[in-house]
Amino acid sequence: LDELFFYLNVQQTGHGKYSPLLAPFEADFPVPPLLADALGADVASVNVWAAYATSPSVVFNSSLHNDERDNMYILLRGQKAFRVFPPTAALDLYPLGNMAAFDRTSGKIRYSRPNTRAEPLFPHFAAVRNPYDVDTNRFPRAANLQPVDFTLAPGHVLYLPSSWFHHVSSLAGRDSQSIAINFWWTYKPKP
Repeated sequence: LDELFFYLNVQQTGHGKYSPLLAPFEADFPVPPLLADALGADVASVNVWAAYATSPSVVFNSSLHNDERDNMYILLRGQKAFRVFPPTAALDLYPLGNMAAFDRTSGKIRYSRPNTRAEPLFPHFAAVRNPYDVDTNRFPRAANLQPVDFTLAPGHVLYLPSSWFHHVSSLAGRDSQSIAINFWWTYKPKP
């Protein structure tokens, strides 16, 4: 084999902060208590993102999407590039789902839940897949976009508020590996 590559993602989708695969590592990735107190939030889940390739020409990219939870993304190894857009750019990114509400104060987007098979399963994904090479003939409003770019190195932390659209690339490096964890937050109701 000339090239070998894999991408691993472990996300908690049920109850509890850690998936059964990550539970044995809970002590290695503790929830930062001071941060949780400062944000007035609880961690909803802890996720792992890992990529490996024997060739530096292999780059892993996410689709352009937003998350419904605030995200604390911590890069442990490798490099990652983020291209982000505020929620106010949502219509220019052509979201696959129907936006049911947009709160301009909090910046949160709420999508209507699919109730037919014709509606998208992932409404928070954008029809604009690659924000680095946008077909403005197909997506004319995308010509108005003003992205913000970040490159993360090991030890860097990116706070990504909910509803911010983002595209993530694992950048090729000398060892072509990247490992990151992220914490998704749920805010506690104020008394």
